[in-house]
Amino acid sequence: MFSVRVRKKESEPLLDMRRIGINIARLRKSKGVTQARLAEVLGISAGTVSNWEDGLSCPDASTLGALAALLGTSTEEILGSRRAAEIVSDAEAGRAPALDMRELVEVVPLLRAEQADRLAGSVCGAVTPDDVLALAPFLGDAALMRLAERVPQGSFTRESASVLVRFLDEDAAARLMRSLFVKERT
Repeated sequence: MFSVRVRKKESEPLLDMRRIGINIARLRKSKGVTQARLAEVLGISAGTVSNWEDGLSCPDASTLGALAALLGTSTEEILGSRRAAEIVSDAEAGRAPALDMRELVEVVPLLRAEQADRLAGSVCGAVTPDDVLALAPFLGDAALMRLAERVPQGSFTRESASVLVRFLDEDAAARLMRSLFVKERT
């Protein structure tokens, strides 16, 4: 008797903007709708729809539901990921499911600021300086500070911290720098 070991693939990205764009274009065309008409109904520019379909940007969480309804499909089919659709749905419903940092980093561009802040508080597992920097443009000061405080002491370099403080107000930036580098002086 023998056993077969199946090696797991490296985890695939939760979201692929190119794939999302292809899905939107395919679904739109199957309904016989132009980019201009879809944009008009959604109250956005035709250029925005074009950017989605070109994989340059993605619809945000609040637009995804309306887009899915107009195209007669689900957010899962548009996003190409059940997990991403679940996270977006939970965020839209005001829930904060447990998720890992990779999931948050990938889904956060689809979320409104308050949704991103809420989900940042539900992240499980380790937090690295790179994670915090990737989320910085999307999070408010309080959520960003809470995540930065979860990074192990000594992990931030002065360079990475100086990038991070650009996303914080002056008081939050000063508190962060003190908390990160106070041990260096002692």
